[in-house]
Amino acid sequence: MTKKAENQKEKIIRKGKQEKIKNNKICIIYNYLYIMEINKYKSIAFITIFFIFIIFFYMLIEKEFFTNIETVNFYVITMGNEDRLQNIKNQIEKMNNNNDTYKVNIDKIDAVVGKNLDLDQLIKDGILTPKIYDKENSFNPKLENRKNEIGCCLSHYKTYETIANNNSKNSKYSVVFEDDFDVCDKFLYELDKIITDTINEKIDFDIIMLAIIGNSGEKIYSNIEKINCENSPCYYAHAYLINNKSIDKILDAMKYIDNIADVQIFQKHNEGKIKVLRLESSIVNQNSTYTTIRNN
Repeated sequence: MTKKAENQKEKIIRKGKQEKIKNNKICIIYNYLYIMEINKYKSIAFITIFFIFIIFFYMLIEKEFFTNIETVNFYVITMGNEDRLQNIKNQIEKMNNNNDTYKVNIDKIDAVVGKNLDLDQLIKDGILTPKIYDKENSFNPKLENRKNEIGCCLSHYKTYETIANNNSKNSKYSVVFEDDFDVCDKFLYELDKIITDTINEKIDFDIIMLAIIGNSGEKIYSNIEKINCENSPCYYAHAYLINNKSIDKILDAMKYIDNIADVQIFQKHNEGKIKVLRLESSIVNQNSTYTTIRNN
C-alpha cells in the first residue's frame, strides 16, 4: 500500500472515530434529557401525591370521630306545639349537619298536660306535696300555672320511666331535652368528650346538667364541675345527661314532687339522694327566653 493510500485510510478511520464520538455525545445528551424528563414527571407525580396526602390528612383531622355517642339515647319532652316540633326538627338537622359520622334520632315523649291534673288526687296518691297550695314556695303564684309545673315534673318522670324500660347494654347514657332546646354547633363532639372524660377520669355521676343557672362549684376535670346550690338556687332542666345505670336511683329520688322540676333535681342532690354535676360552659341553650310552662 502506498503512503498516500495509508494516509487516506487513516483519515477515514479518524473520521469514523470522530463520528462515533459525536454520536456517543449525542446519545449521552439525549439520554440525559430523557432522564431529566422522566425525573420531571416523577417530581410532578411526587408533589401531586404529597399534596393529596396533606389534603387527606387535614380532612382526617377535621373529621369527628366519636367514641361514646353511639351509647347515648336522646329524648325530648314536648307538648306537640307546631313551633316546638319545628325546633326539634331544626336541632336534629343542626346536629346531623355538623358531623360526618353519626345521625341523631330523638325519641319524643308526650308531655303530661298540667291543666288536666287533679292535684288533690295526686296528694292522696302520695305523689305530690300538700304544700302545692301554700303561697310561699317555689311554685308559680297562679294555681293553673302550678298545674303546668306539676305536669312538667310528671313529664320528666315519664321520661325516666321510658329510659328504664328502654335500658339495654347498648344504651349507657340518655340525654333529656325540653322542646325549646338549642344545641351548640359542636354539641355531639362536646357531649362525646364529656362522656369520655368521665370514663377516663373515673368521674362518678347520676346526672350532668348540660346547661344551668347558678353558682359554679369546684372544678373536677376540664368542663365538668360540682354544683353549688346549697346557699342559692340553681335552675334549668332543658338539657341534661343521665347515667343509665343510675336510672332506678333517679326514679326513687324523683317520685315524690315537692318542688318545680329543675329545683327538685338540685334539691335531691343536696339531700344526697342523687349525684348531680354541671358544666362550666353550657353546651345547650334555650330558644325561648321564658318557658311556656309558667306562662300558659
